[in-house]
Amino acid sequence: METFMMDIGLEEDDAGVHKLIDFAAKCTEAFMKSLVDAGADVVGIGEAIASPDMLSPEHYEEFAFDPDTRVIQAVNDYGGKTGLHICGNVTDILPLLVQTGVDLLDIDYKTDLVKCHEICAGKTAVRGPIDPSEILMQGTPEIVREKCLEAIKILGPKGGFILDAGCD
Repeated sequence: METFMMDIGLEEDDAGVHKLIDFAAKCTEAFMKSLVDAGADVVGIGEAIASPDMLSPEHYEEFAFDPDTRVIQAVNDYGGKTGLHICGNVTDILPLLVQTGVDLLDIDYKTDLVKCHEICAGKTAVRGPIDPSEILMQGTPEIVREKCLEAIKILGPKGGFILDAGCD
């Protein structure tokens, strides 16, 4: 993984990186379609490596946006529904994530909720964003309630919001 990330960062083998990502996207698409065939209502794509904590928004757009979009569109065209989770603060790539056509976007607790609502409302459903460690596991019932009500107040208007932990 370290070598792969260095190849992206140093731009030493972009063609090879794109070829590998394209192959992985084709495998993911086939797997997701098999899940739909098996009766899955929604298939989830976990893109931890595409996190803005690991990959700049520019690199997300260059290396991950097209493959994510192809997989999501293929599954949606196949009759399935899609969910996408990218760890970390995805605020800067939210417009791209909406453009993928994903049905449900999982957001982490690091994401700016106001901007998320402005960008996603009416375009894709949003699930999250409660911090699973500091708030849900270690927080008092009062702080859990406060954070949940805050998320509902910001993300709830216009519907399309599922309150949940902000990380899988």
